[in-house]
Amino acid sequence: MGLWQHTAYLASEDLEAVERELEAICVVEGKRRVIPAPRRRDPLDPMQVGTAATSRRWGIAGFTGAPGWTVLKTAPLELLADEAQRLGQLCRRLGCQGFQLNVYDGDAERLVEHAADGRHAVSGLGLPSPDDPRRAAEGSPVEGSVAMRFSLIDVRDAAESARARAVGLVLVSIPAPTLKGHPATLAMREERRLAKRRWLATLGVPITDEGENVWPVSAADVVAALASDHPPTFGSETIGEAVNLVFAGKNAPHGDNAISSERLCAHQPLGVAPSFVVYVE
Repeated sequence: MGLWQHTAYLASEDLEAVERELEAICVVEGKRRVIPAPRRRDPLDPMQVGTAATSRRWGIAGFTGAPGWTVLKTAPLELLADEAQRLGQLCRRLGCQGFQLNVYDGDAERLVEHAADGRHAVSGLGLPSPDDPRRAAEGSPVEGSVAMRFSLIDVRDAAESARARAVGLVLVSIPAPTLKGHPATLAMREERRLAKRRWLATLGVPITDEGENVWPVSAADVVAALASDHPPTFGSETIGEAVNLVFAGKNAPHGDNAISSERLCAHQPLGVAPSFVVYVE
């Protein structure tokens, strides 16, 4: 199974204010804060596989990320990034920017960006909401979506800060040239392959033409590239891992969905400090 990751990142370090405003957003929707007892995790529980509309109880965890950022994990997974735009509401209340990145099984991704003034942008080849008529019965990605990139919020300072901290590496690959297929598809794939070669060359990476090649690259360089007008085409796992390393900082090991599925759904302690948890129903 590939990487599954649903994580929101908020450009604020004020955990107390983030917690307070999240609870206020939920109260407006008729929810009230509760303290549920620990329980055994049910893999079919609506908090894990449902939506905000189908799950009676919601859980939201927040913890310190990279300098200047807070990491948010939720159950249900799309709680902050569905049609209600709760993350956007939070950004407006706090006067800061934020985004949520979803990675689906390592082969599709969706980025939802929110500015402090209410503007938002969506990009990536990702799963639409359950009510979107484009969503196939099996939940396959939406074809023809815009390639993922940061087009609304400015993350260049975060990338530079991560580079200064010598943030970790991610793997970037260039596939071997494709020889079979429709001419238009072959041309598109070749242009993407050459674009990635050119980008790697700017980093001083030695490149050969012997089949598929994989190189370790700073996560900061990948995020900086994703903030450009025409970023290279990266794999979904590379994107998810790079964004997590840059924005979650020392708590990057907690950036996958384990907190949502194993902690929030089971009402267990997060195991991350400093942090907060909000349950409402």
